[in-house]
Amino acid sequence: MNRFFFFTLLGVMSSASSFAESNSRLKEKLETVFANKTIRIFGYDDHLKRVDVDSEYVYVSHDGRYVFAGPIYDTLRKVDIVAERERQVRKGLLNSKSKDLFIRYPSTEKERFSVTVFTAINCPYCRKLHQAVPVLNEQGISVNYVMLPRGAVSSVSYDKTQSALCSDDPASAITKAMQNHDLLYIACDSNQLSQHIELARVLNVNSTPTFVLPNGDLQVGYVSPDRLLQTLENLNSKKVSNEPL
Repeated sequence: MNRFFFFTLLGVMSSASSFAESNSRLKEKLETVFANKTIRIFGYDDHLKRVDVDSEYVYVSHDGRYVFAGPIYDTLRKVDIVAERERQVRKGLLNSKSKDLFIRYPSTEKERFSVTVFTAINCPYCRKLHQAVPVLNEQGISVNYVMLPRGAVSSVSYDKTQSALCSDDPASAITKAMQNHDLLYIACDSNQLSQHIELARVLNVNSTPTFVLPNGDLQVGYVSPDRLLQTLENLNSKKVSNEPL
């Protein structure tokens, strides 16, 4: 074995062992603060480590003495690293899902953008937004719905949403429901709605309408088609110029 490679390998193994030992001690400290929660520790830089606590993200000093929650600004990169992490998680999670999970309203022109919208059939501003979906589609914006009924299991809104998802054409059924038309009650074995509700829980979305933009940003509340298009174009220009998103 090459002597240089041998000593390099020993160094890597020693560093990995030290890193694991350091994380083990750090985890013991954090467990006194975050009891009964799942803690995962990741490296970040020479000053901080990133810690996932269940579905929340905090940063800690390497010795575990200081835990930082809320916005943390990297003045060199000029970015809030907590918000950056949250965007990455949202984007990664949504990209990992099959397109079949969503109720899709694809663009009728060449697709320029795709947005995910958490929506409810009996939410007034969701209905207003739904009226604008054809306009968004004509602007090259595809809309993917995640249904979040305003009611518990077996409530009127839940059952109506479930019936729409169990129909032969869920997108059309959602449109009818948004227009306040009655839907024939349909029961099926689909767990699509429960997956939608779970996705909202994981992403901490609890109001409708809520947009998840292509970069993972959240936009809560109704947005007009023109304003949404402008926001998407601004994000795209930042991406092209490599500015922090």
